[in-house]
Amino acid sequence: MWRGVHKKFFTLARVNPLKNPVSNSINRNTKQLVHIRYWVAFLGIFLAEGSTSYDKKSGSYKVVISQSNSASPRKYRRIAALLKNLPFRFHKFPTGFICHSKQLYTYLEQFGKSYQKFIPKEIKELPPRLLNILVDWMIVGDGTCYTGKNRKRVCVYYTVSRKLKDDFEESKILDLKNNLTADSKVTSVVYISKEEAFKIFTTINKDQPILLQSVTKNILPASLEIKTNNLADMTPLADTLSKNAGVEEVKFFKDVIDKFRFWSNLVYGISGFLAFVFIIIAFVVIVVSLRITISLKKTELEIMKLVGAADRYVRSPLLLQGVLFGVTSALITSLLFILITIILLITHVASPSFTFSLIFGIQVSLVLYIVILVAFMLVSGFLLGYFGSSFAVKKYLKY
Repeated sequence: MWRGVHKKFFTLARVNPLKNPVSNSINRNTKQLVHIRYWVAFLGIFLAEGSTSYDKKSGSYKVVISQSNSASPRKYRRIAALLKNLPFRFHKFPTGFICHSKQLYTYLEQFGKSYQKFIPKEIKELPPRLLNILVDWMIVGDGTCYTGKNRKRVCVYYTVSRKLKDDFEESKILDLKNNLTADSKVTSVVYISKEEAFKIFTTINKDQPILLQSVTKNILPASLEIKTNNLADMTPLADTLSKNAGVEEVKFFKDVIDKFRFWSNLVYGISGFLAFVFIIIAFVVIVVSLRITISLKKTELEIMKLVGAADRYVRSPLLLQGVLFGVTSALITSLLFILITIILLITHVASPSFTFSLIFGIQVSLVLYIVILVAFMLVSGFLLGYFGSSFAVKKYLKY
């Protein structure tokens, strides 16, 4: 699960000392620590409604948050309450708020004009709960929310900055990834950015230069690759994701999966039937083998009983023989299975990274799966030999 880089404060670096032209004093500025919750909220509203400017004549630095009090007084009061939590002095105006901090200006000027804005890397690396605060405040400034289908809350964000649009979508995708990772039905979730998608596309179509010239990384969307514990979980998960307001398209090749499930269920059914048949055959072989042994040793066994041998003394060698039959067969089968697995690994048909699903959706590695399977076969061989020999002794050894 994506947890992000946890921070309690955001640090604004110290800037060069600023001389006050009126008092002729020097403001010896120090670095500022801002609580991270208030900072991401402020950055969200700044990316939506903020701007910076510098007047060379007066040496005045301005950080402006535009919001009309008359048009939306509720939103205006909410922004004013947020700005009070910052270590900078904002002046109220009917059309917004202005701050003359050079330190704040120095950091925010990197975002440029409205069409150049973006979400910085150090912010995108924060935990999902803080990214949600950022997104909520961006929507407060340049978005709208309404109740959509199935009475679900749908929010829309507007921006003229392509980079900010991509960053906004990335933050929502990472939030969706975090929610999916917490789902017990999901095995793994991999985020593929636009840049990574373009690299994959370039690799696949490296022999088609004309096609590559017509495609840029901005055309290809960011996406999530999702793996589930069971194929049966794919369809309901796809239906759920397709209803998500932020998801444009869900692809999971339903027809291929349905065919694969059909054939896999058929193989499982046939395998189960054959396993049952082989168990019956093994049981019969053990019983017949011991019956032959009992027939050959009939006179010897009768003499043992006549001289007073206990029943347990007479039965024990026969039971031991049956157990040896079962365990030896299981051991040979296990060795053959291990040998075949080693051959598959050497020829790269199988990989050590393969995982297998057991009951209750438990995932185990290839090595652990082999250990469990070998242990199961040995125990099964022992039980089959013991009960088969017990049945044979009880049925055919009359004394």
